Amino acid sequence: MRTLLKALVALILIGVIGFGAYLVVSPNSDIRNSMLNAALDKADVAGKADAALRANNTEIANRLGVDVETVDQAIDQLAIDEWEVTTLPDETQATGTIDVPYEGMNVAVTTYDDPSYVTVNVEGQDITFKVADSALEFSELAAQYQ
Repeated sequence: MRTLLKALVALILIGVIGFGAYLVVSPNSDIRNSMLNAALDKADVAGKADAALRANNTEIANRLGVDVETVDQAIDQLAIDEWEVTTLPDETQATGTIDVPYEGMNVAVTTYDDPSYVTVNVEGQDITFKVADSALEFSELAAQYQ
C-alpha cells in the first residue's frame, strides 16, 4: 500500500513542483484551484501517475501480497484523471498522515473522515484533491494503513 501511495505521490509531485508558482498566484481559492487543475491537466499528471502505477503493478502486487489483476483493478478504481484540486471543507477532520520522503523532500499524504478528500503536502505547500467516487473505497483502505 505504501508503495502504491509513494508512486502516486511522486507523480503528483511532478505537477506540484512544476507548477508551484500557481500556489501563490491568488489568495482566491477558486482561482487558485482552477489554475492548478488546468496546469495539472496540461502536464498530464494524471496520465503519468496512471502509467507509472501500471508500470510498477507487479512490484506493488508483490509488496501487497495480491495478484497483478487486483492491483490493476485498484488503479482503475483510483480514476486519477477524475481527481480535482479543491478546497477542503472546514468541517472535515484529518484521520491520518503518511510521510513519504521523495528525492530529499518532505512529502505527506493526509486522509480525512470524509474519504472524498486527500491532501498532499510538499515542503509545506498543501494541495487538496477531491477524489473520484470510484476511489473512495481505496481512500478508506489507505487510511487503515496509516
